[in-house]
Amino acid sequence: AGLMTAAGLALIDPALLRRQPIPRPARPPEVQSIPPYIRAALKNDQQAAVFFASLAPSYRRLYVNWVDSAKREETKQRRLAEMLATLRARRKLGMK
Repeated sequence: AGLMTAAGLALIDPALLRRQPIPRPARPPEVQSIPPYIRAALKNDQQAAVFFASLAPSYRRLYVNWVDSAKREETKQRRLAEMLATLRARRKLGMK
C-alpha cells in the first residue's frame, strides 16, 4: 500500500483497485496421527519406514491421506501396498 505514484494508479482500471482479494483454498487437514493399519505396515517394512520418516510432513500427509481416503477396504489395501513399494523405491507420491 502506498508504493505506487498517482500517475501509476491513474493507469490502472479503477474496478481492479476495488476488487477483494482472492480467497485461498483450505489446506488439507494435518496428519494428526497415522492410522494403526498404516503404522503397522510401516513397522513391518523397515526400508519403507526409514524413507517415510525422512519425508517432509507435507509428503507424509499426502501418503497417509491418499491411502486413508479410500472408501473400500480393498482400495485401502491396494493403495497401502503401492505406498510401501513406492517408499521402498525411495520415490515420493505421484512420482511413480
